[in-house]
Amino acid sequence: NTGFGLTKKGATTSVVATVNGEKILKKDLDAIDAKLIAARGTSTTPIDAATKKQIKTTALNSLIGQMLIQQAVKSSGTTVPKKDIDAQMAAIRKRFKTEEAFKAELVKGGLTVSSLRTQLTKDLTTQLYLSNTLEVKNIVITAAEIKAAYDKAIKGVKTPPSFEKAKTQIKAFLTQQKQQVLLNKLVKELRDKAKVEIL
Repeated sequence: NTGFGLTKKGATTSVVATVNGEKILKKDLDAIDAKLIAARGTSTTPIDAATKKQIKTTALNSLIGQMLIQQAVKSSGTTVPKKDIDAQMAAIRKRFKTEEAFKAELVKGGLTVSSLRTQLTKDLTTQLYLSNTLEVKNIVITAAEIKAAYDKAIKGVKTPPSFEKAKTQIKAFLTQQKQQVLLNKLVKELRDKAKVEIL
């Protein structure tokens, strides 16, 4: 994994599922599975078989959802202007003092400038597709919703932040929640129409 949140493509391994004929590999499932287990924290209690199975199911559903979105992006013909991709590449380069340091970080993650650009193009195209499809600009968060969320969050907190300080963050959180609901609905619609085979 690199500082850009990108990972190197490994060798192909066994197939765990297919989505409209496209393969999901065991190595990708194992990677998501490991992240979900890590997200549970450093509990000393061992994970039982039922929980492990549930985590693996969640990981597989996540990968199926990602593949369905990628297929939908491809068939939609969504494209991102070259200048937007150039701007993102420039922003990443700016994080490093020299071009050598930038390239060294890429090498660490098994990437090249070209493969980073390909990954960025894919990510930005997906973001644009989702923004348009989910009609993110039409999401409305009311003042009452923000206040209710604030009141719930500060219950039992000795020194809570003021409402004025917290409201921007709360609005962003509520917006993200509503986006997730819309995304889940989209994935369900895509999955209902797709041919998904779990092997």
